[in-house]
Amino acid sequence: MLFEAAAVDPVTREMGKEQALSAHENCKYLERWGRIGDTAIVAVSPNIQLLGAAWYRLFTQDDPGYGFVSTHFPELAIGVKAEVKG
Repeated sequence: MLFEAAAVDPVTREMGKEQALSAHENCKYLERWGRIGDTAIVAVSPNIQLLGAAWYRLFTQDDPGYGFVSTHFPELAIGVKAEVKG
């Protein structure tokens, strides 16, 4: 789901999943998951297939995320499988 959340532009999508997810600006949304403030929810189909996920976490001013506002406001990421979007 992180790839689906991060690959909203053609350049990132063309990088491919492995390369895009290994980039620091993307992988920091999940690495060391479970820190204070990390929260997530997963959407699954009735037959238990993963459809999407939404999560948020806090970042520091020294290592901000894409939409950093403050150390007190978490950043939200949402990823939905391409075949179920819409």
